Amino acid sequence: MTDTTSPESTLETTSSPAKAQGFALVTELLDEMADAGQTPPQMLSPKSYFKRHLLVLLLVLTVAFFSVVVVVTVHEQRNLFHQHQVLLKEAHALEVERGQLMAELGTWAQNNRVDGLAAEQLEMFAPAFEDIEFIK
Repeated sequence: MTDTTSPESTLETTSSPAKAQGFALVTELLDEMADAGQTPPQMLSPKSYFKRHLLVLLLVLTVAFFSVVVVVTVHEQRNLFHQHQVLLKEAHALEVERGQLMAELGTWAQNNRVDGLAAEQLEMFAPAFEDIEFIK
């Protein structure tokens, strides 16, 4: 003897009405998908499941790695900028000192001061016009 009852009727008689209604909804959804030419969703194989999780893990590790790279790069850039600012201040101070030294050099090298020191300390003097000899 063969049993001529369908799985739906067996399910309805052996389980609660809520389960039977859920089974009917799933069957209806699968029928609609078949009419639209779609295939029903399949369970992922363990290999496919592992590949997806491995891909997600690789993406997370890549994002974490590049996040650390960004943080290190920004830190290095800030240190270099600080060093640059210190060097600019030092260059400005040296430029000011150079200007002061140039002014002092101009004061020390004035002609009348050099002539006065030469006359006083070295007893040097400018020769008279008659004492100058021109050589051709």
